[in-house]
Amino acid sequence: MNIKIVHTYMYMTTVGYFQVKWFKKQSGFGFATDENGQDIFCHHSDIKIDGYKYLKRGEIVTGTKIEMEGGKTKLGEIRGVSNFPLMCQLDKHEPREA
Repeated sequence: MNIKIVHTYMYMTTVGYFQVKWFKKQSGFGFATDENGQDIFCHHSDIKIDGYKYLKRGEIVTGTKIEMEGGKTKLGEIRGVSNFPLMCQLDKHEPREA
């Protein structure tokens, strides 16, 4: 008989608004700042849209701040405020200038 030990982790989450501090498209990560000035890690896999995902400096987003084990914090469920599009979604729809 095999016994498997499963660890359960508790995470503290907070939903709110965040301003993107910086984001590297090539690497797929960056940081956003919450209303208290805390920098929070952002990863492209947590951006909840289809297609190429990135954030732009200064952009305001909504998401879930997740405080994980070991004191690390990340931003999950990243979306445009009130379900408006993110800037990366608008970039591909802008007409080219002649």
